[in-house]
Amino acid sequence: MTRKRLRSLIVFSFLVVLVLAAGITLRNFFLAQIREKIQSIVRFDSIQLRLFPPSLTIDNVQTISGTPFFSAQQVKVGLPLASLFRSEKPLTVVVEKPVVRVEPRPEAGTPPGQVGLSLSLPFVLKKAFVRGGEFYYDSSASTFRATGVQALFEEKGEGFLIKAKLEDSSLQLGEGRMPLQGRVQLRIEARGNQLEVKKFVLS
Repeated sequence: MTRKRLRSLIVFSFLVVLVLAAGITLRNFFLAQIREKIQSIVRFDSIQLRLFPPSLTIDNVQTISGTPFFSAQQVKVGLPLASLFRSEKPLTVVVEKPVVRVEPRPEAGTPPGQVGLSLSLPFVLKKAFVRGGEFYYDSSASTFRATGVQALFEEKGEGFLIKAKLEDSSLQLGEGRMPLQGRVQLRIEARGNQLEVKKFVLS
């Protein structure tokens, strides 16, 4: 190996190490900022940030207090690498085994101790997947539960599309009434203020 080639190899190796070190420093900086924001509303076991391709993974998420209650085995947010050079940054979100519980409060306003999260980010939700979810709604007038929820939210032009399958569901409107139960397949399309149910199958 010639001396010139050896020198070039050393310079290249140094640049690679420098880029990797800068990437780790940048990742740790962003991770600290994200962790600080998220910890104000949820607790979690671990959080990981990857720069290439950009993605954020949070394990065993759970809201701290208040309603609605939310928990999930894992939440992963991904961003296509090419979108870093565009003004619009489409996010893809995958939520594994989420549980949502909603109990409407009679009083208005934010309950004491509940903290809100306000972020202004140049992102748009392109796709969201829900796998193995559960949903519970309980009020004085009605109750609803759904388990085995598989759902897709997808941006579609100026609107969005929702596809969902509920392996088991139960809706009860008023005390003493017979609940409506069964498996549900649902497809909804929305544009502006218009919402259209394209498919609803109860079996």
